[in-house]
Amino acid sequence: MTYIGIHATLTGVRGVTAPFLGMLLYQGWGVSTFNWLPTFTGIGPYMFLVALALQFAAMTGFGRLHKRMTISKRA
Repeated sequence: MTYIGIHATLTGVRGVTAPFLGMLLYQGWGVSTFNWLPTFTGIGPYMFLVALALQFAAMTGFGRLHKRMTISKRA
């Protein structure tokens, strides 16, 4: 029960923050009024390559997890 609670919470946090982070990377924030924050114009369509790389990393991780679970069931 604790596992699913943590899973649902983290999924919600990701769902709330990921769209804003994605748009910041896509469009940037231009000139900032904060001295410590440099101007960033965004990476535009290359954001889709970032999303593809993250998806590939997740796919690889799940593939390795599946392989490890299959081996442990046989032993």
